[in-house]
Amino acid sequence: MAVAFRAAGDTAEANAPSINVTIPATIQVGDVLILPWALNNAVGAASTPSGWDVATTTNGGSCRLLVLVRTAQSGDAGASVTLSSNGTTRNVARCAAYSGAAFVDATAEGFGSNTGPSVPTPTNPVSASAVEVSIAAVRGALTGSPSMTAPGTITKRFDASSGPVAGASMIGLGDNLAPVTAGSLGARIWNASQDVANVVGVTIELRPTAPDSPWSLWNGSAEEPLTLDGFWDGSSLIPVVPELV
Repeated sequence: MAVAFRAAGDTAEANAPSINVTIPATIQVGDVLILPWALNNAVGAASTPSGWDVATTTNGGSCRLLVLVRTAQSGDAGASVTLSSNGTTRNVARCAAYSGAAFVDATAEGFGSNTGPSVPTPTNPVSASAVEVSIAAVRGALTGSPSMTAPGTITKRFDASSGPVAGASMIGLGDNLAPVTAGSLGARIWNASQDVANVVGVTIELRPTAPDSPWSLWNGSAEEPLTLDGFWDGSSLIPVVPELV
């Protein structure tokens, strides 16, 4: 099964101790949810919402980036997730969903004295078929219309900021879904719309999940697994009952 980008939720941003992030309404059970959250690292601890795992938490000067991951469960679609820290900070976060994927790991690196607009992402070695999700975060006195430009090999899915204002945070997320079977992922360069000193780059490895069945059929609008339990009549699966002899 190929990894595919499913959707992204709305941007959540505020100058407050917490923000509420909405999971995309179109997700399906089993999707991988990736939630980057950028804030000021001076606020101290930031809590992990129930049911989520921290893929990485990294500081680049005053920029802190947490990347939370979760396998989507029943009831997650359109749900709200509260992200809380120990103090008031200019938070920004947004959730992305991928289908046909399993989260493997994440590598991150941060810089507190970066020069120019570039945000490098680290290398992540791979030993099996994998695809890449790339994330960049910055913090500073953002001006104008803050934005992130993805590397040429990365498809940008979103950028989001809590600016333009002093101390604002900004994130960008994209991916390269062409499978890599050996070598490494990452080593990309994002670019912010202005020079930034405090930056964090993250490379995430996702692997395709094995299909439930090696056989499938087309129902007219989507691929359905072909099993020995029945057949597709164009609208539903008709069970096959073995004849006892």
